[in-house]
Amino acid sequence: MKGLTVQTKKCSKCGEVKPLDQFYKRKEGILGVRSDCKKCGALRGKEWQRKNPQQDKKQRKDWRDKNLDKIKNNALQWNYGISIEEYNNLLKIQENKCIICKRHKDDLTKSLCVDHDHATGRVRGLLCDDCNNALGRFKDSIENLKQAINYLQGELL
Repeated sequence: MKGLTVQTKKCSKCGEVKPLDQFYKRKEGILGVRSDCKKCGALRGKEWQRKNPQQDKKQRKDWRDKNLDKIKNNALQWNYGISIEEYNNLLKIQENKCIICKRHKDDLTKSLCVDHDHATGRVRGLLCDDCNNALGRFKDSIENLKQAINYLQGELL
């Protein structure tokens, strides 16, 4: 494209001249970016973690504790394509209970699991860990579940 110029900057650590997108943003920095490139910054961070393992562990734990909703939202988006708001809406619709056994979320040690169709990815509802594992062990097969019911009723003996 005529007239388009890519701004560059020299990294203060490695000395390489790189495009600005190779530097993390920083409002106070020259050109609005950090003085060292992303690669050098990552190396610096790894070195700090190696030299300060206890402080690093504490900082990571503190961040996790402050960002539980963000972490859960990202996991829900990544694994099931739903947001924390959609999860909470399902929770409300199900009255905070497992859709199968009706145990309340407050009576469980884990939060309710998102149940989904493994073939289509479609979210079906929220289940307690026991019900979710049971469906998985029956391989989501209605036929297997019918056979289990027949067995429990003594019809297979």
